[in-house]
Amino acid sequence: REGETVDIMVTATSIFGAVSRPIIHSISRRADPVPLVQIDARPPPYLPSYLLIFTASAFPSRCAPGLTAPFLNFSWTVTHPASPDPILTSPSSVLRIQPGVLQAG
Repeated sequence: REGETVDIMVTATSIFGAVSRPIIHSISRRADPVPLVQIDARPPPYLPSYLLIFTASAFPSRCAPGLTAPFLNFSWTVTHPASPDPILTSPSSVLRIQPGVLQAG
C-alpha cells in the first residue's frame, strides 16, 4: 500500500568471518511499482589496497510490464561506523573506492 515503509538491512562479512554492524535503509512505498535492484561487485577478498568497484542496476518489477528504465537515480554514500560524515559519495550507479580510502578493522 502507498505510504508503507520497508526496511532493508545489510551486513558485510569478511573472509575471516567478522561481521559488520547492520546498516538499515528505509524505503517508503509509492504508487509506482517497486523495482528490482541488483548490486554487482568482484568476488572477495576486499582489501584496503584493492580498487573496489560496485555497480548497481535496476529493473522494473514483473508487476509493471509497461515500465522501462531508466527510472531510478542512484546515489552512494560510504561512512565510518564512528562518524556520520561521508568518506566517499557517488551520484551515479557506479561506486569506485580507490586503494587506501578504506581502513581495515
